[in-house]
Amino acid sequence: MSDKLVITKLREESPCYIVALFQEQKLCRTALYEPEKDAPRVGDIYGVKVREIAKNIHMAFCLMGNEQLCCYDMDEKVPPLILKKTGKKLPVSAGDEMLVQVKRVAAGKKYPQVTGQLSIAGSFAVAQAGIPGVRYSTHLTEQEKTRLSFLEKEELPCGLLVRTNSRDASREQILEEAVSLCEKLRHVISTAPYRTVPGPILKRQGIEAVLDGFYRRDYETIVTDRREIVALLDNSEGGDYRDKLTFYEDPLLSLAAFTGLKQKMTDALSPKVWLKSGGYILIQPTEALTAIDVNSGKNEKGTDKEEMIRKLNLEAAEEICRQLILRRIGGIVIIDFINMRGRENREQLMDRLRELLEKDPMHPVLVDMTPLGLVEITRARKERTLQEEMALLTGEAATYEKKTV
Repeated sequence: MSDKLVITKLREESPCYIVALFQEQKLCRTALYEPEKDAPRVGDIYGVKVREIAKNIHMAFCLMGNEQLCCYDMDEKVPPLILKKTGKKLPVSAGDEMLVQVKRVAAGKKYPQVTGQLSIAGSFAVAQAGIPGVRYSTHLTEQEKTRLSFLEKEELPCGLLVRTNSRDASREQILEEAVSLCEKLRHVISTAPYRTVPGPILKRQGIEAVLDGFYRRDYETIVTDRREIVALLDNSEGGDYRDKLTFYEDPLLSLAAFTGLKQKMTDALSPKVWLKSGGYILIQPTEALTAIDVNSGKNEKGTDKEEMIRKLNLEAAEEICRQLILRRIGGIVIIDFINMRGRENREQLMDRLRELLEKDPMHPVLVDMTPLGLVEITRARKERTLQEEMALLTGEAATYEKKTV
């Protein structure tokens, strides 16, 4: 079967839809679509009111509306846009009202995290306030960047980040969206002082906001068994998802069962992940970091032990990078590969890891290999983990309690 996005429900009574990316029949990435939930999403822009300043950690706790709190890092290099200044201290003080954007959703007992650096994302580009010029996704080749360089000659009122999806779009499509996004961002900033604060100024709505988080080159078709999803995508304004849409209909076998989605998600929560060679990796998350151990397991092929270990480590590297995305592992990651004597083999492993990590939308940083042979990686923590997502889908999630400072 072709690489595809699957949109369905795991339980009929659940308000949540699961969007799952399958490549070569492997589950590679998931996202939630929650049409009835008004919780802040990454990319939403809010007018917030500073409630309290925590000086010891340089954080401002702010009201977003409906008693929902968020936190703002006061060490940000770019100061936020102040809508109403009531205190004398800079950059912000209790009582101030400011314009911010959600950069990390609430997870567990942690509040949403916001930033003063505003942007509006589209399918092909991202309009950015306070960052002049045109920048390009690191996933674009030099040849692709040259083709898109016409944007640098356009007089746009804000900065622009050209996304990977632009490689498949025409010049007219990209320019039209870029102008529209910049105008939208200008409108948000100019009208924000007249809006009710605290409260949302611009919220990303609908299934399109979820689909925009996937690279279009990663899938050929979108498959769903939900007629309401078909109706939403048929009426989408700028996504042009209709051409890829396929409706799955089988009264005897649901789409979730046909793809084995629930079982694959359950398997993805298991600490042990088996490799085709017979080896396995063990993933152990802790409060401080995530430890990943590579083991040879049942792999006893060949007489050349060093070559066997080299191949196993390379196979494990590929699976680990897939698991980082699938499980949405964030923070510090320590990987204990099987020790290799050859320096060339170790360098080959590190080069392969760099190549694989470049495909990760969170842009992880490969720090180094320690003298003990441990590989260090840091990865941004912006979304719910797969475990938290699975709890929501199966109805086992605990109610998130809003706290007061």
